Amino acid sequence: MNSVAKSEGENLAVHFEIRFDPRYQTITTADVVDILTREIDPATSQYLNNLTIDSQSLEVQESLKALNAQVGQQTTVSTPPPTTTPPPPRRCTSLDLSYCKHLPYNVTSYPNILGHRSLADVEEDVIAFRELVDAECYRLAYDFVCQVLQPACISNQPEDLLQLPCRSFCREFWNGCGSRLPDKIKRLLDCSNFPEYADQGGCRAKPGCVQALQAKALSPRICDGVIDCPDLSDEKNCAYCRDGYMHCGVGRTCIPRGKRCDGKLDCANGSDEKDCRTYDW
Repeated sequence: MNSVAKSEGENLAVHFEIRFDPRYQTITTADVVDILTREIDPATSQYLNNLTIDSQSLEVQESLKALNAQVGQQTTVSTPPPTTTPPPPRRCTSLDLSYCKHLPYNVTSYPNILGHRSLADVEEDVIAFRELVDAECYRLAYDFVCQVLQPACISNQPEDLLQLPCRSFCREFWNGCGSRLPDKIKRLLDCSNFPEYADQGGCRAKPGCVQALQAKALSPRICDGVIDCPDLSDEKNCAYCRDGYMHCGVGRTCIPRGKRCDGKLDCANGSDEKDCRTYDW
């Protein structure tokens, strides 16, 4: 607000800055005039006591622009910040990429580990992956690529879960095809983000682990009490583990499969609670 005080012979413009909060009290023009009147009275003024000003000469004008700006500022301050809507829970959906129709499962979920949120997003990158498969840089490239683009989905509560390729599978793919990956995919395809063991849906191991051991003349590693395959297939169906039991990966200790991922350590090395994705510690 501006006030104009008229003295003899000339006009004296005096500018006052008055702030008030309309949330606590409504200030009228009469209130402002009363304040200014006290300030120009030599008996009460702290700043204009050396001047004689006729209080009847005061003219006070309201500035609607200033008033609206003040109210707008108060409104902005008092408005609570917007809340972030949490994403909907993950749900399984039909596998819809025709290139990966030969996978042994038919349900997947978005977003995948590469951040694709729809089939359209996947199709933008599928050509780069197909070139890797065609280049034969890794014998199982097709299986790995499709399990990354269209990962298996497992029904669960409160939301469904992705079943990614096992970490060792990812590393083998990187050893063969990593140098050919586009920079964008290299940044996203971090093998440390992949689970290590396959039992109870933790991850999907590369196919044929036991057969690979046999082909490499490593049959003594099968049922030797040490896990070599991420899906535990080299230590399953062994004479020292009864039906319905799983191997702990150390010695010949076996535990009931129902104790896998139950929140309690039953194996000495804790392998029965490793890479569990259905509960939080």
